[in-house]
Amino acid sequence: MGIRGRVAHSDYAKAVGILTSGSLIAQLLTVAVAPIMTRLFTPSAIGVYTLVISATSLFGAVLSLRYDLAIVYDDDEANIPPLVVLSTALVICLSFLIALLYFLYFSLYPLEGFSSWWLAVSVFVLCLFLGAINILNSCNNRQRDYRAINIAGIERSVVQNGGIVLAGLAHLGAAGLVIAQTFGYLAGMARQLRPLAGTLKKLRFVQRGDVGRVARLHKKQALWSAPAVFANGVAFTAINYLIELLYGVSSVGFYSLSYRILGLPITVLGMNVSRVFTERAAQERREKGDFRNIFKKTFFIIAVVAAPVAIVLVFVAPSLVSFVFGEEWRVAGEYIQILTPMYVLRLISGALNGSTVIAGRQQRDAIIQLALVLCVAGSFTVAASFQLGLPVLLGLVSGTSSVVYIAYILIFWFASKCRN
Repeated sequence: MGIRGRVAHSDYAKAVGILTSGSLIAQLLTVAVAPIMTRLFTPSAIGVYTLVISATSLFGAVLSLRYDLAIVYDDDEANIPPLVVLSTALVICLSFLIALLYFLYFSLYPLEGFSSWWLAVSVFVLCLFLGAINILNSCNNRQRDYRAINIAGIERSVVQNGGIVLAGLAHLGAAGLVIAQTFGYLAGMARQLRPLAGTLKKLRFVQRGDVGRVARLHKKQALWSAPAVFANGVAFTAINYLIELLYGVSSVGFYSLSYRILGLPITVLGMNVSRVFTERAAQERREKGDFRNIFKKTFFIIAVVAAPVAIVLVFVAPSLVSFVFGEEWRVAGEYIQILTPMYVLRLISGALNGSTVIAGRQQRDAIIQLALVLCVAGSFTVAASFQLGLPVLLGLVSGTSSVVYIAYILIFWFASKCRN
């Protein structure tokens, strides 16, 4: 490896390290508070909270129809202010529409003790704040200002987890958890805005024609990438609602703990590696015509980290969860054993999910995400038809989805070659 290659490798590792360190601190706070949370709140309260914040899991990545991702990889700096305006307008409009849909849902399937209006307003605010965070992350990522993303993430975790403890001590129940989540999203925005002063000044000069032009330029984001990511959200977030319908809200609480634990590596490593990978892959394609080298490097990093974590979880999850969170939650550890293979593959594919966008192959992304939806829908249909228990259902979801994720990773590899 030449000097230039070693410098590039060091720079890449440093960027990943900065983002990962911040996420690790933030998630360690979450881990530290989780045993307190399970003792201050009932599984039912955590289940209600999970159903409300599922709006962000389901719609969070598509609140701007993925135009926020174009902020990272667009070659023309003049396009960035119009993309920010477009993304912001879409976040506001879609947050309102999503809140309206949730109002209708909670009116048809009310949660005892909660007003449909209050739940809908909570969903609107959560989506609005998360959409703003996505845009800020993309702007900071374009500038390689990983420190701003890093510190903001820590601030959000401190506020959210501190709020959870206070809400529990005040016996606020599920409402307190939602409020803590809301203030957690709000925290850190000022820090991320500070380095973007130059970009923000240019926003007032953006013309409607400029917004329409960048919307057409990156239309594949709205036509293919957004539906693909939304399908992925449906595949996993819909599980919460289907479990509630088939097995009750307390089962949602147990399941939510399992995917929170399994989601830690995705949050700490996968999402941050994905941010750096997308920006560096776009640069490598501009310079070399493909991005195979950065793809292989990223795949290796994720696989090496994920393998030992998966082995540990498969063997000790029930005992570990029982010890940390209380014997009542042991079943969540059993769910972790079942879901671990799927989540490992999801971690790897998540880190590399910018591949189809960089290569302009968003159509393939949409097809594979549809397959994930069909896996979940098929598993629930079988479980409902034969009245299967929740562990069997999760086994069906994990097994079928794992096959799809393997195909997904292969599609990313072929996309990295940038061949038709």
